Amino acid sequence: MNNDLQGISNVELEMRIEQLLKASADAQFSVIDEANAYQEIITATNITQANLAKRLGCSQATIANKLRLLKLSDVAKTALQNNQITERHGRTILKLEKRKQVAVVNKILKHKLNVKQTEELVQKLVQTQLDLPTQQAMLQDFLKQGMQRLAKQGVFVEQREVDDHVILKIIDKNQTERNA
Repeated sequence: MNNDLQGISNVELEMRIEQLLKASADAQFSVIDEANAYQEIITATNITQANLAKRLGCSQATIANKLRLLKLSDVAKTALQNNQITERHGRTILKLEKRKQVAVVNKILKHKLNVKQTEELVQKLVQTQLDLPTQQAMLQDFLKQGMQRLAKQGVFVEQREVDDHVILKIIDKNQTERNA
């Protein structure tokens, strides 16, 4: 796929999605190629991850997880494309800064680490990697998971970013029902 998707019709979009499904089912391309295709469709058509997932017959989380892999270092993406590491290896090393991702990929390849071994290695590195971006990413993951758990209980959290900080407002389902 390329950037010729701008302004395409629904029929054309459906054709592209069908091509994507067929290529994916036939294992014609790597998870990185698949993620790039998803990103191109989303960017060109403004379709949401949820709507794309529905059309592809998978979950929104599946789409999001594949798109997250595009944030990997070039070395990690190449290893994924060449089937030297798995998608789970890739998701595991996303927690690391790109420089450390390269070192971990090299260690995975050299020592043939499985996912569990990679998770243990990454966990050790994360504990020593307490730079601000990592701390922010960990906190965002923690908040996202907490907000999802609260939503399942009928409590919603409104998140707003102001300057260099985030404001969270907890909204009880009874309050939302009264406002409706």
